[in-house]
Amino acid sequence: MSMEEDQKVQQKAKRAKAACIISLFLFALTWSMGGFFILLFLGAASFFGFLSFYYRPKQIEKEPQRPSWENQHKSYPHNLPRIKKTVLSLLPIIMGVTFFAVVFRVINSASSSGTESSPVELTNAESDNSQSVLQNDPNDIDALTNVGNEFYGQGQYDSAMKYYERVLEIEPSNQYALYNKALVFYSKKDYTRSIKLVRQCLSQHSDYGYAYYLLGDNYQSINRLDSAITCFEQAYQFEVRDADMLQTWAEISKQQGNTTKAIELYKQVLEQDSSKAEIYSRLAELEPSEADRYRKLAERWAANQ
Repeated sequence: MSMEEDQKVQQKAKRAKAACIISLFLFALTWSMGGFFILLFLGAASFFGFLSFYYRPKQIEKEPQRPSWENQHKSYPHNLPRIKKTVLSLLPIIMGVTFFAVVFRVINSASSSGTESSPVELTNAESDNSQSVLQNDPNDIDALTNVGNEFYGQGQYDSAMKYYERVLEIEPSNQYALYNKALVFYSKKDYTRSIKLVRQCLSQHSDYGYAYYLLGDNYQSINRLDSAITCFEQAYQFEVRDADMLQTWAEISKQQGNTTKAIELYKQVLEQDSSKAEIYSRLAELEPSEADRYRKLAERWAANQ
């Protein structure tokens, strides 16, 4: 081998070694992102490591002089077959595409980073803790639910749905995942699918008061008021006394002419939140004899705002 060819081989060895080191660095940087990146960068590091070893400088032993025709047909071990050269030429393109995929994923994760009745809004510490738990155990139901609730609280319903569905893959009868998935459909105004899921939840967890509450909200949204009241009554029996539910129930009762029930429910709302000025106006309308008292209470709260 001539000196010029030997220098070319040494340059190839250096480039392959540098590519191997870069691949290992990218592997360490992206290992937590999933199996695709692990296989890609670890495979690239192995490939370039092999090339680095393959191209390493070798001591050339002196050989007897060969005839010129034999030298012309001699194949040096450092010359790669054509297929390997083709793969090597494609690797920069693959690495570039992968780099942009990694950048996109990091940006997307950063931008994605609970609610009506059940999902709870998480603090940053709780969110980070849930993500950390999922890295160690991707099937942790509590962590999956918490992250789903966080997305729901941010209005990212499709992302939230993925986590709730993951919980249901692990535990198909999980009442909170069924409820939360139904809540997503309710928030998207897909009442038919929401009702179906809540009923499925209640068929397995008949004492889940918040599911009755959500079912009542669904029925109220599609103007099935009698069914809504029945659901609110069931929720109330299971100790769900949410002020918003009571107010909705009172509004329906007032609309249906059940003044006594509406007054009772409006007063229970005020016991929880006496600052709801609109409730005083409704009570003044329903109880004319107490109208002045209710108006004064409403004015007092309005003055304090």
